[in-house]
Amino acid sequence: MLYTPSGHSYKLVYIDTNIINGISKNTQATARNFLMKYAISGEFIFVTSLFNIYELSRAKGESRESVIKTFDVIPLLISYTYPQLIEFEKISSEFDKEMIIAATGIKEILKIQISTLLMAMETDPNLLKAKKQMYANFEEEINLWKYTGYDRKWIQNFDKNLLRSMNESFRLAENYFPITELGRYKSLEMFAFIKNMFISNKPKDIGKNSIIDAYNASFLPYVKVYVTESTVGAWIEKEAKKRFSYLSDIDVIKLSDLFD
Repeated sequence: MLYTPSGHSYKLVYIDTNIINGISKNTQATARNFLMKYAISGEFIFVTSLFNIYELSRAKGESRESVIKTFDVIPLLISYTYPQLIEFEKISSEFDKEMIIAATGIKEILKIQISTLLMAMETDPNLLKAKKQMYANFEEEINLWKYTGYDRKWIQNFDKNLLRSMNESFRLAENYFPITELGRYKSLEMFAFIKNMFISNKPKDIGKNSIIDAYNASFLPYVKVYVTESTVGAWIEKEAKKRFSYLSDIDVIKLSDLFD
């Protein structure tokens, strides 16, 4: 739940790059009911991560124009994800509006549009440096995943292996400190959970998209609705929800279910 300075509250709907592109590109009856419920009702608001905006900034031509046309109108919050979220989790177990970096949308209401932000991603030296560092972090994480190895039995000693995996990944972050308990650093728990699901299911196919799925999942505990591709959605519904009680009230929508 996000509370604005005016006192209005919104339920957060997390959408990643694939969802943003899917909604923007399909000009027919794409997710009409989905958009009516989550973009227009005033009860919900879309949120995505900064690295998803980095990914979108690489789009050219019609793909880019479609995203701009759609999300210069539909409000979209830009948020931190793992590992920055852990800084907020140190302070509070509740969602904090300081996790939101910026809000884009209708020009008459909001100061920033998605078009302006995408352009800045290509020209601002600080953002370009951050983007380069992000991809370097992805490569470092991929190497760690491959080094960790293929272990289909990791889930049999779930708590111990999850905690170990959380620390292995978090050690790559500048803000690292030892994690000694489960239940507090939810973003890292989700990151490590999706990471291990990929390792156990696709031991020879670990790439940037796998890393991005894990980063996206880190925001899962802080939303009301999480939209994702079918494989990750199935893992969340069948495995994650029965192991993490704080996910019980979160609605998971698969990308394939959005289209009429």
